[in-house]
Amino acid sequence: MQTVHIYVETDSTSPRSAARMTGYVLEYKKQSGETKTIEGFSKKMGTYHRAILLAMEDALKRMIRPCELHIHTQDEYVLNSIDKYLHIWAANGYRNKKGDLVKNHFEWGRIWELLQGHLIVIEAGMHSRYSDMVTQMREKTREIQ
Repeated sequence: MQTVHIYVETDSTSPRSAARMTGYVLEYKKQSGETKTIEGFSKKMGTYHRAILLAMEDALKRMIRPCELHIHTQDEYVLNSIDKYLHIWAANGYRNKKGDLVKNHFEWGRIWELLQGHLIVIEAGMHSRYSDMVTQMREKTREIQ
């Protein structure tokens, strides 16, 4: 099974809803042993967690076959939710223990669908390999404006 790393970042970790740049990098090794990367940057509207989910969705849509998928982000809430709660939310119609819809339930549903068939490994914290993603996102913001 091929191993793929997805690195997801935003240009702001502010919890309030705002327009922000997001980015992802997918990294994997080709059969030749060469490391290949694919990146994507876009502007998203929403809270920090929603922006991370939307960028992650963009990255996951690039996956064409099941793999061992390592997801890297500083957003520990999103990673913990994937690891501990997402399967429960999916089984309960994306409702919490009180019966209320979880925040970003629509986005969580798409993430759940896109993760099916993959072996998921979550990795929290700042990742040194792509620590300059925020700088790249700011440059992309200037290009778009």
